[in-house]
Amino acid sequence: MWLPRSTFKTNLRKAKFITWPVDSTGSKVGGESLYQAEIKRVSSKNCEIPDAALDAVFDTWAWGASIATPDKVEVFLNRWRSTSTTFDLSVFQRDAVAGRSVTGEKEKGAKRRNSNDVSSS
Repeated sequence: MWLPRSTFKTNLRKAKFITWPVDSTGSKVGGESLYQAEIKRVSSKNCEIPDAALDAVFDTWAWGASIATPDKVEVFLNRWRSTSTTFDLSVFQRDAVAGRSVTGEKEKGAKRRNSNDVSSS
């Protein structure tokens, strides 16, 4: 089964918030201040998740493709989570940068191709 970007966004926005992730020390990812500022909002039924945040996660899995495959998603989720509540932020950040860099290169290439197009008039 392939996971298109739009389906991923729809599914995640419909999903019920379960718990705030913690790091390997048991501290809340992002710190206590972020947790206190955001927990009520993110645990509400219709929490708005910005497209940019969802795109960052999706691009980590898809590396610029329009779909993500289940095997790749599973590999990344296993890298980021050692337990159901433990999240390794540094590994996620490295993977996100790598995924976005591939996407960024594709976008730059498309812009270069478009800027080289010459219309005859």
